[in-house]
Amino acid sequence: MSTVTGLVTFEEFDKLPDPPGGRYELHHGQVVLMPFRKFLHAMVQDVPADLLKPLAPRQRSCND
Repeated sequence: MSTVTGLVTFEEFDKLPDPPGGRYELHHGQVVLMPFRKFLHAMVQDVPADLLKPLAPRQRSCND
């Protein structure tokens, strides 16, 4: 596996292969390896989000 150092563009970032055991994020031009969410952490995030979704205004698509 190659190591990415320095700043990268979105096009370069988009071409990176999927890492094992996590995912890459691009923060201010730096590639950061993020681990997958743990089950409990995902539940803590998803429950409030599911409760708030009905309160958010609907987004209009290009076809509306």
